[in-house]
Amino acid sequence: MNNLVRNVRKVTAQLAAAMVLMVSQVTFAVLPTPAAPSRGAATSGDYIAGAQEYIYDFFILAGLVLATLGLIFVVRNTLSTYAEVPQNRATMSEVFMQAGVGAVIVVFILWLLTEAATIL
Repeated sequence: MNNLVRNVRKVTAQLAAAMVLMVSQVTFAVLPTPAAPSRGAATSGDYIAGAQEYIYDFFILAGLVLATLGLIFVVRNTLSTYAEVPQNRATMSEVFMQAGVGAVIVVFILWLLTEAATIL
């Protein structure tokens, strides 16, 4: 009886391993191919050039995230100044000044990003 239980466990473990292998093959078969970098895919086998293209895309994305954060901070600062107007701690001219300077800062950040994209 002990031998039978041991054999059943062994066969069950082998079947489970075989099922895992079959399922993993099906799973890997349906994986999508990765998107090519924005400046075009590198030639086949040139992994360093391919990595450079993906790093370029990463830095462009990081720059866009920084520009978005800059825009969020400008809007937050302008809204906090606007909230001080009813309490007579700020005037509307200060709010307009915050918005104008913030717009100039955001435009400058975007200009820097376009310049950096041509340099990279």
